[in-house]
Amino acid sequence: MERKLLQEYVDACELIREAGRDSRRCGLKKETVAEVNAEQIKTQVEAWIHTVPIRMQRIVRYRYVERLPWEQVAGRMGRGATADSVRMEFGRFLRKN
Repeated sequence: MERKLLQEYVDACELIREAGRDSRRCGLKKETVAEVNAEQIKTQVEAWIHTVPIRMQRIVRYRYVERLPWEQVAGRMGRGATADSVRMEFGRFLRKN
């Protein structure tokens, strides 16, 4: 998994949410190509998340789903984690996988 795809995941989720809100407001039911692509990215990332170790699942969820800064991710991870240590651990994991 590439970091870029994880960052696109955040935008994909927002696009899906906004499109749903807009279609309800305007009464539209047709999906755009962008929405279909966003759904594919969202599905791909969520499937990947379930295949990685639980610690990485937590890091990804906090950083990319909840969009927390590294300092808060580290605080939630506990066990003396620092922002730099969690960020570096995540970077090493991505390079290996």
